[in-house]
Amino acid sequence: MRKDSKPSEPVDYTRPKEQIRQDKIAETKKLLASTENAINTGNADMKKVMQPILEMHKKNLSDYQSPNSQTIEMLYQSQLDRRKKELEDYKKYTAQWQEEYPEDSRTFVKRRIQKYLTLAATVDFSATTHEKNGKQIFDKSEFQYKSNDWKMIYRAGKDVYEIAKPFTDNWIKELQ
Repeated sequence: MRKDSKPSEPVDYTRPKEQIRQDKIAETKKLLASTENAINTGNADMKKVMQPILEMHKKNLSDYQSPNSQTIEMLYQSQLDRRKKELEDYKKYTAQWQEEYPEDSRTFVKRRIQKYLTLAATVDFSATTHEKNGKQIFDKSEFQYKSNDWKMIYRAGKDVYEIAKPFTDNWIKELQ
């Protein structure tokens, strides 16, 4: 369970600035070619609509080819920022995972037992219920909003709790 819930390290998809530039140039050249084709094969209305798009692609291509392209710099920095955030999240989730699933299984078991004991101590075994639409409903509405674990302990009953409590208290002492 511990291994299955361990966060996986994010894959590094960052590319060098020049690779981003070359990819954007290649992509834009393809867009230019398809736009020019649409203009050459289309009717007058199509040419009118596609001409501004062609000009935009030419402008973008010129920008991407410039060694000082702010767009390429922005794309490069954006991927670096995304990678930094992914690594920060991975570090945070790994720390949470280590806390939630400690390497020593005894610590994990001890926490779960203590959680049970803490919750079970709040259960009112004398709470009464009534049937409504085929379901048992607590007479006190605040009990209706208790957690499913609380309700499970209630359903198990006071007899089970009184048998389990000394056993779990002893188990915690053994895990010390």
